Amino acid sequence: MTQGWTQPPVPSQPAGGCAVYALAGNPEILRAAARAASPAARCGGARFTAVSAMGAEALVCYRLDEAEAGRRRLAGAGAITSADALELLLGLPVGMPVPVTSLTRREEGALKVAPPGAVSIRNGQVTRHAVAPVTAELAVVAGRSWRYGLEKAGRFAPFCARAVVLRRRPRDLAEAQLQAGFYGVGVIDAQSGEVLVAPAPFRRHRWTAAGWRFLEEVYQAAR
Repeated sequence: MTQGWTQPPVPSQPAGGCAVYALAGNPEILRAAARAASPAARCGGARFTAVSAMGAEALVCYRLDEAEAGRRRLAGAGAITSADALELLLGLPVGMPVPVTSLTRREEGALKVAPPGAVSIRNGQVTRHAVAPVTAELAVVAGRSWRYGLEKAGRFAPFCARAVVLRRRPRDLAEAQLQAGFYGVGVIDAQSGEVLVAPAPFRRHRWTAAGWRFLEEVYQAAR
């Protein structure tokens, strides 16, 4: 069954521009699309922020880890964007001391530049405190066509569920639904507010530094 929303006015297309710019310039349309397509975006505590990843802009629906955000505020720490620091943290258990002597040379180097509060060192042992500050639920992109939108949304595949908002219903709707369903990308018609394809749930198979860094970038963009 398809769903819809009470659509905010869609801005007229700029002269000589693409319809995608009108959509991207109106984040309320993207927020409404996210809420129509994803139960997580309709839940209390859902927040939204604009994020760029690999050259693609998206409105990301996320949930903030209040405890981690508060811990970082007290430590005077912001987002962790160093790949080496994130690799180090991924190799350490949370809240359990590990001998510094067990770290590799690269990990020891990352330890020296770890952000405030991410880890602590005492009696020759290092303890990890930092965890991912947000959970990304859905990335919503605006597409000038469904093919372009699928490619654009695909850049967020390693990080969260995805959906593309189109200015109008595709003429080749059946093909668009088939391809979007295959790749797990939601499709929303901004003209009617109808969810043409529901986004597939995101399943994280393993934690990587790149995946964690995306969450840090969402956190940083929202601050």
